[in-house]
Amino acid sequence: MAESETIRNPERIRALAHPTRLALLDHLEQVGEATATEFAAAVGESVATCSFHLHTLEKYHFIEPAPRRGRERPWRSTVATSLDVRPSESVPGSRRAVAELAGIQVLRQADRLRAFLATMPSES
Repeated sequence: MAESETIRNPERIRALAHPTRLALLDHLEQVGEATATEFAAAVGESVATCSFHLHTLEKYHFIEPAPRRGRERPWRSTVATSLDVRPSESVPGSRRAVAELAGIQVLRQADRLRAFLATMPSES
């Protein structure tokens, strides 16, 4: 697997522009592979919701089914360790797709910062 992958396709970029999908990819980066049930426990969504978003990520080639573990169907990443998401002047819609993804990322970072700051009074 390559260390960095550049994504310019607006449809693939938009597939990333959802907080649940980003949370699923974050969790997958930490654990390597997981089932929909494991994802649900990790990200606080239902198994059905996770399954829907996992299939969307599969459709756009961000994840793939990993080898089965008995009856369990785990997923694994197909992308590089880092994604370089950039607009391309020659690809219509890519600038807007990157802006949508960037907006979601800013909101996620703000949520993380708020959660961190909420724990500050209890720390030494």
